[in-house]
Amino acid sequence: MSSDPQDDLDGALMIRLGGIVMVFSRLEQWLNEFVAHLLEANSALMHTITVNVSSATVTDWTRTLLRVLHHPNEPPAKIMELLVTIATGANPGQVRVSGRVG
Repeated sequence: MSSDPQDDLDGALMIRLGGIVMVFSRLEQWLNEFVAHLLEANSALMHTITVNVSSATVTDWTRTLLRVLHHPNEPPAKIMELLVTIATGANPGQVRVSGRVG
């Protein structure tokens, strides 16, 4: 038996965990692109900013931008609900495939 718990994990579990990490990574990428869209900015240039902050911070920026851009109207409720869902479910994206928080 190995001293590293990761070696004991079933291969299928590691594949599924990798899939979850990939989904959250793509979700973060879409969120970053949405911020660039709201700012009417170059996505590639915005990437240099958003890559260095947490997805929770980018989600907060998005909510703020939506409130400002839709003033005096309320931002679309479905988008705001989606952002809450992203913010509450974003933590698995912070876990490396090894299972240790990075």
